[in-house]
Amino acid sequence: MRALFERYLSTVMETFTDEGAAVDRGIGDQVLAVFGVPLPLENHSLVALNAALRAREPRASPRPVS
Repeated sequence: MRALFERYLSTVMETFTDEGAAVDRGIGDQVLAVFGVPLPLENHSLVALNAALRAREPRASPRPVS
């Protein structure tokens, strides 16, 4: 179960990073990500929303749990 949970957090953090977020840390089952830092994004709200929606989508080819 732990490996599955760590894979989930890793995937969410990667998704947010891909969208331009500065990922601060995972807190329990949450991820703290900031958009528009250190460089401002004019549409940071929209980018953050899209990243959250992408993070909810299942991956087409999930990595196997070891």
